[in-house]
Amino acid sequence: MKEKRTHIRCKHPFEIKCLTEDKNVFIAKCLDLSSGGIRIISSKTPKANEILELEIPLEKGFPPLKTKGKVVWQKSYIDKFDPQKEKDKKESGIQFLEIDDVSRRRIFSFIAKIEKTKLTVTRKIHTMTDMPF
Repeated sequence: MKEKRTHIRCKHPFEIKCLTEDKNVFIAKCLDLSSGGIRIISSKTPKANEILELEIPLEKGFPPLKTKGKVVWQKSYIDKFDPQKEKDKKESGIQFLEIDDVSRRRIFSFIAKIEKTKLTVTRKIHTMTDMPF
């Protein structure tokens, strides 16, 4: 099967604010993020093909990234480790629309920083476990 994704993504949980076309606000949890879109879970299920206004807090101390996104897919959310956890929530894939190059670079820098931190922690753990005692 050919991979459809064209953007580097990272799994880093945080909350985002979503505004629907009906002007209803809901908070969703980010499951993964790329410069092309975001995968979220929430108890509020946006409609298929709905356009959402999104506020994504990337870095502390900086204003959130604001953009629009289109809901391109949805499915029931099942936690692999605890199927009963958050069983009433839905998972949605949102493709970014109207996102400028500066915002894409902010997302890419955020992803690079997260992945570098993960790599550093992993290396430290491996270094510690490889030490003879």
